[in-house]
Amino acid sequence: MKHNISDPKPLNHNELDKSVLYAVKQLNVLKYYMLDYVEIIKGCTEENKDVQEYLAKLKDRNELI
Repeated sequence: MKHNISDPKPLNHNELDKSVLYAVKQLNVLKYYMLDYVEIIKGCTEENKDVQEYLAKLKDRNELI
């Protein structure tokens, strides 16, 4: 799923309030992408034993985010 920011990006960073609000909205979009990622991983681990084993190996080597 694609997550968008409805507000236009500030043209310059001289207006600190607008820049900060836009940055916070960007961080929220990242949060939603990470939540999507977590749900995808949960779905994969519940449905497929091969995926479970693969992810367990990545987790053991600290390669799974």
